[in-house]
Amino acid sequence: MNFRVRAAVAAALVVAAASSCEDATNIELLEIPATGVVAGTAYLDLNGSGSFDVGDTILAEVAVELSTGGQTIQSESTDTAGVFRFEDVPLGFYGIAVGAGVLGDTLEQVAADSIDLEAGDTVQLVVGASFPTVTLEEALASPVGLRIFTSGIALGPRVSFGDGQVHFRGASGFLRSLHTERVGILPGDSVRLRGRMIVDNGRPALDSANVQVLVPQAQLVTPSIGSTNFVSHADSGLIDGGLAQIDSAEITDTMTVNGDFHVWADDGSGPLEIVFRSFLTVDPDPFEPNATVRFQSARGLVSPYQDGAPVRWRLLPRALGDVVLETKAVNLTLGVAIDDTAAVGDTVAIDLAVTNNGPFVASNVVVFDTLPSGLSYLSSSATTGSYDSAGHRWEIGEMLAEATDSLQILAIVSTATLVPQVNNAYIAPLEREVETVPGDNSGSATLQLEAPRPVPCMTSTPVCTDRFEIADGVYLPAFTSHSIEDGDPSVTRALVMVHGSSRNAEDFFDTSVSAATSDGALAETLIIAPLFQTILDGPAQDEARWALDGWQRGDVSQPAGAEQVSSYDAMDHILELVSDGGLFPAIDEVVVAGHATGADLVHRIAALSEVEDQFPSVAFRYVPANAEAYLYTRRERDVAGTFQVPDTVACPTFDNWRYGLVNPNVYVGAVPADTARARLARRDVRLLLGDADTTRVDNTCGADLQGTTRLERGQFFQRFIDEFFASNGHVELVIPGVGHVQFDMFTSSTGRSALFGN
Repeated sequence: MNFRVRAAVAAALVVAAASSCEDATNIELLEIPATGVVAGTAYLDLNGSGSFDVGDTILAEVAVELSTGGQTIQSESTDTAGVFRFEDVPLGFYGIAVGAGVLGDTLEQVAADSIDLEAGDTVQLVVGASFPTVTLEEALASPVGLRIFTSGIALGPRVSFGDGQVHFRGASGFLRSLHTERVGILPGDSVRLRGRMIVDNGRPALDSANVQVLVPQAQLVTPSIGSTNFVSHADSGLIDGGLAQIDSAEITDTMTVNGDFHVWADDGSGPLEIVFRSFLTVDPDPFEPNATVRFQSARGLVSPYQDGAPVRWRLLPRALGDVVLETKAVNLTLGVAIDDTAAVGDTVAIDLAVTNNGPFVASNVVVFDTLPSGLSYLSSSATTGSYDSAGHRWEIGEMLAEATDSLQILAIVSTATLVPQVNNAYIAPLEREVETVPGDNSGSATLQLEAPRPVPCMTSTPVCTDRFEIADGVYLPAFTSHSIEDGDPSVTRALVMVHGSSRNAEDFFDTSVSAATSDGALAETLIIAPLFQTILDGPAQDEARWALDGWQRGDVSQPAGAEQVSSYDAMDHILELVSDGGLFPAIDEVVVAGHATGADLVHRIAALSEVEDQFPSVAFRYVPANAEAYLYTRRERDVAGTFQVPDTVACPTFDNWRYGLVNPNVYVGAVPADTARARLARRDVRLLLGDADTTRVDNTCGADLQGTTRLERGQFFQRFIDEFFASNGHVELVIPGVGHVQFDMFTSSTGRSALFGN
């Protein structure tokens, strides 16, 4: 600013009033001065306001220059009070400023008013010098030693800067200030800084800065979220001096240096050094390396440190609240399963399943499983890792949350004891996580040992059960006297005994064993009693099942799909297995027997199966006992003692399948009618009939045209086969005093002769 003081010497003309004839020489002309005075004070603008105000200082004994037209015409020095004075300054336009020698390469002029000096003026003004005002980003590129003004947003509160270090944020960069008075600075304050540029730890910084808060809490301070590797390299310096945050990092090492506590963290991308300075008085105990805690988050100021080359960056928390630790909690569960029962020599499977229910990753998961003493290790397979049978150790390693890994151990029963074998397994205590439900970390399963399967097997108990694979992945259960899997070179006969409508295969197996024992034929006979299941029998997932009467008709299994298989195909599979000489090389005779509806199936197999023709060296015999109805291969029936075609109006379905060959199913339709007639006529069929079996269940017209009782139906059929096929292989065997009782039929001398004799 300038002030003009105009002199009381204005131009004036004084005229004498005495007479009109006074001489003009009596008039005095007062001349106006042709110069003026310029004076003022020179100051140093210390707060960057651009004007001389509180906080600024005077410039004592420095040159002040008066110029016009770009040329300096006078130069005066300020006194000790910073005052300067130019006298006798000719009238005109001038500029005035602190001398260039005062500015050097550090200061710049503070603009002052130009001067229009008029006659008699005394101009008073202030002239000043100031430090350059630059952006924070320009400050980062300024030369060392330059004193500057800059501005930014403070990133931390006073309490956290124990070493006088303050960090600021600009539009696109960060700047550290060292040895700075921090009183009154809070995060988010908009501030003006004055200081000298230096290099600290290889990076630009502002030294001994004076800070002026312009707008308190001007902005919300938020950190840059990054990986530990990102922060430790400061993205090539772009976040040097900034506020950064890491999440979910493991603690790998700690160290105390000169009262500061150093922690190294790694989120998998690389290590980052976090320094808790001494004024934070942090408790080091929770920061145990590789322990059950980790950093949930850690935020702080990114500060460089040079103890070599290149510069590395460290994270400096501003307060204890900048760091949040979390316990690495997991819930591991272990499931153990083993086969229910087994006997000596059997292979059993032990299945282990481990699930990490989270929420954290579980590291270095190890499971121990020691086989029971009665089992010997064979092999193992695991979805992850491998099982060391010597150390009984399954090393899984890292498990993500919600992951499941499994192990199956195969072992052989190697002891003759019947003591239950308990398989115990447990998860080893975790080292780097806390198990929230430790009770889920162990499990056991029990294997019930059975007595070895006897040879021959003689009871309808689970030890005498087997399964035939009758199609790819489809099985038919059965009771067997000899193991189908192991075979037996000593047996010479196979007896396949088919149950009735009650599907009581166990009773038919016991009956067959009794009959063979009574006849002295047990040792040489392989007895097979298959079970054709319906949904009522609760079949296993991979076992075939049929409609209630579908199995006796030769229908395909249910439900529909790729696993469909005819019950007659199932019988063919059994007959082929016992006839091909593979597992039972000495068998030269195969007997197929059944009672009631089982006899119906046997009689039709005799007519339709081609297995007998495939093995001419094996003698086949078919023994249907007390059948419900028989397969007629011609249309004639016994009508009043004479074979003729019956009244088709009264019974149009009399010759449909399963009474005749009309409207056959898939299995039957694949066999030409002439082939079926020839096979049934020439094959060895023993019709067992109880003379007291005078009832029947099937009372359809097709069945009743064969006779009104089971006894009569068998006798009528024998007459039919003799009538039309003179050289047939059917033999009628009537057992006196026996009704519809399968045990009595097959254990009688006649029944045993049919099963085991010639």
